[in-house]
Amino acid sequence: MRFLNLDGPFKTSCGHISQHPQGLCKYNTLNLNKKQAKSSMAKSQIIRGGKLNANAGIESWYMAELEKLSRAMTRECARELKKLYAKEDDQIKFAEDDSISSQMRIKLNYLQKKYGDKFAEKSKELSKKLLAKLVTYSWVALNAAVKQISPELKARRKLTAEEEEAAKAAIFENVNLIKSIPNQYFKEITGVVSRAILGGQGVESIAKHLEHYEGVTRRRAKNIARDQTHKTYEALSMRRAKTLGFTHFEWIHSGGSQQPRSYHMREHPSGLNHGIFRIDEPPVIDPNTGTRGFPGDLPNCHCTMRPVLKFEDEEK
Repeated sequence: MRFLNLDGPFKTSCGHISQHPQGLCKYNTLNLNKKQAKSSMAKSQIIRGGKLNANAGIESWYMAELEKLSRAMTRECARELKKLYAKEDDQIKFAEDDSISSQMRIKLNYLQKKYGDKFAEKSKELSKKLLAKLVTYSWVALNAAVKQISPELKARRKLTAEEEEAAKAAIFENVNLIKSIPNQYFKEITGVVSRAILGGQGVESIAKHLEHYEGVTRRRAKNIARDQTHKTYEALSMRRAKTLGFTHFEWIHSGGSQQPRSYHMREHPSGLNHGIFRIDEPPVIDPNTGTRGFPGDLPNCHCTMRPVLKFEDEEK
């Protein structure tokens, strides 16, 4: 497998021999006369690789796994709480029946412990599976992208130490986000039950809230799956491109979000779209906070990038 040699030349797909001193490429021509070389230098200050799009199949798989976990939790919670009532038309008021109020709290504590443990156990398993899928896909996708620049460029499948660190950080974040799903759900449901008790409301009222928070929880799980798939993939791709010797990337607005950020949509320099940035000096991605980062770093950001060779503007 070949890497972009920082100390020697490589042949680009457009027939040039390229050098890569201090992170910027300058190239001499191959099989071109001097006049053609000058023309090529004037026109080709930047050579772009292919666009690195996230894999929809991996995203769908991860989304389905988190939805399945969430659905099992919310449906058992609704089912068990409703069992506390002998009949649906019983107009028992929580405030008037301490036994039902007590049973509600006991049942919620039991279910929270059960699903807290279940999500904690599954979080590590799912995060490792997600990472394995993305490591393989990012390797395949990056090789396809850089092939547009030179057939001699090829990323290695095994992660470097820096890429391993990025992978560990991705697993850690994924695990914490998955574990947050039951925590957030039971916090909301406990609040609903407490307000129902204080307000003397019946089972019909709480049933509506349970249905509402089932939808909220499933959407949260889907958002986590979508965001983490994109963020982890972009992080791996960026570091692998850097390992190959790329120092720049082009920001590509995805156009797939329902509420796209205008700053990400606008053309560079007034926005990020199609801007060329150094990997070691990422751009501001949120002008309100000054936060710097890469495509996919912000919640619901589906932007992507392409690796770029940026040449020095010099003639000899």
